[in-house]
Amino acid sequence: MIIKVIKRKTSERSGFDRLGRYILNAKHNSPILFTHTAEYVMDVKGDGEKVAWYRISNCQSETPAIAIAEVLATQSANKRTKSDKTYHLVVSVPHWESLTREQAADIEDTICAGLGFSDHQRISAVHQNTDHFHLHIAINKIHPTTFHCIEPYYPYYKLDNLAKELEIKHGLYQDNRIGQGKHFAKVGEMEVHQQEESFLRWLHENIGDQLKEVLQKAQHWQDVHDLFGAYGAEIKPRGAGLAIATLDGKVGIKASSLDRKLSFKSLTDRFGEYQSPQDKKKIHKQYQLGLGKPPGMSALYVEFKKGREINCQARTKALTELRSEHNEKRANLKNWYRQRRASVRSNIVMDKRTKRAAYHELSQEMKKDFVQLKQYEREQKLTIREELPTQTWDEFLASRAEEGDSEALRILRRRKTYRKEISETLLTIESFEEARDIIKTHFRPTVLRNGKVIYRAQDGGVVSDEATAISVPQVTEAATLLALSLADERFHGKAVIVEGSDEFKLHVARLSAFEGLSIRFADPVLEKDRQRHVMVKELSRKGLKETIENNKQSKYDSSQETRGR
Repeated sequence: MIIKVIKRKTSERSGFDRLGRYILNAKHNSPILFTHTAEYVMDVKGDGEKVAWYRISNCQSETPAIAIAEVLATQSANKRTKSDKTYHLVVSVPHWESLTREQAADIEDTICAGLGFSDHQRISAVHQNTDHFHLHIAINKIHPTTFHCIEPYYPYYKLDNLAKELEIKHGLYQDNRIGQGKHFAKVGEMEVHQQEESFLRWLHENIGDQLKEVLQKAQHWQDVHDLFGAYGAEIKPRGAGLAIATLDGKVGIKASSLDRKLSFKSLTDRFGEYQSPQDKKKIHKQYQLGLGKPPGMSALYVEFKKGREINCQARTKALTELRSEHNEKRANLKNWYRQRRASVRSNIVMDKRTKRAAYHELSQEMKKDFVQLKQYEREQKLTIREELPTQTWDEFLASRAEEGDSEALRILRRRKTYRKEISETLLTIESFEEARDIIKTHFRPTVLRNGKVIYRAQDGGVVSDEATAISVPQVTEAATLLALSLADERFHGKAVIVEGSDEFKLHVARLSAFEGLSIRFADPVLEKDRQRHVMVKELSRKGLKETIENNKQSKYDSSQETRGR
């Protein structure tokens, strides 16, 4: 999940009305004149086609135009502030995910409460005009009763923590967060939204260990060039620093993002002025775009995009034609009633009282006809959208799988794997009556309002400590060890139940033994495996101790023999 604060340009005037119009996709003939910001939210140009649903919070009216008028009235009560009175957020998830109304409402409420806007007036809407699900939230920064302008302090860190909390709560894909790993923004967004292994991650996995050794022993630039050349890459100057790029130059990263010792200053201090590689190494392995995608995913996604675009164009055309048709019908209906009023006006037989009654009757009939016409138009719009729906990536894969495409089924199942992992990697016990409440402050955890404690390990792993279980949403060695340490302290003396994959269970048994934890497992097979690792550790320790003692004894004997001579 990505939460972005949309900043207005300094040249633009702050206007909640235009933002509201954009979010709610309002029409130009709305009874209230709106300005730039709300217009963006309500999508004036799209005429309501891209809004899946909208929500109005903390306003007296549920009617968009009246609600926005309330917000403008509230904002006008504050004459002191010089800052923007409107806060615009966009919450987006990867293209293979979508949110229900209930999830979107909970996410909106949680984010606004975390920023201190829980009581503030706001309008939100889900837009369906892009490949990925995204929610716009327009918030009035002016409090409705105190009329103070609330400005969140360092919102990006708060939003980052809130995003992590909501990802775990709703079982969403867990994106890289601030300070987690060495992924900078574009790399992280590529991996999240395209499910494609980044060049940075590929380098970490393939040359991470070798790089440390080379950086320790390297004597000149060529040693560094040899390492990258063997993997189809090169390190070269870019701007004021260094970049690592593939030989074809299509993909590149900042060198220091791979390792701080690869910074321009660090390497020039060691080896002097930059020198180009002298000879080319034989390429051992090379990065390829799309490496992390399942086979066939690119072809299927191109087909999905093409079908979606054709569908969108057909729907837009049908809705435009329908709009023109009904505008013509409305004009004809108005003209017909205008003629009937004119005939009443020109009638010399009818007196004034009778004419007033006729005018009233015509007015009531016209209102009924326009209501029926509007209802008919609404039904036709709904029919068009049902016939030409906006299909999501998951829905496309599901439809292709129903047609017998096994590759689509495999990709669809892979999309859901992370949710399964979140629900399965658990450490728990049968009874929590004697479980202790512990918090490891040196990890700087995030404590949620429901009592859940979120820990983040240095290697990117995540541990969620709840009242009834300890889960590992992102499994890494450091996260697994932290979870075991928490379980050892919280459930001391109790047999721990481990749920998860066989690989995770074996990992747990090995780590608990080699780290010397007093934890024991309820599963007899897993407990036996843990005891085996403990025995191996003890035997290794005894063997090492005996070796040290023998070495000491041999040194002592040799020294005594030397003295005797």
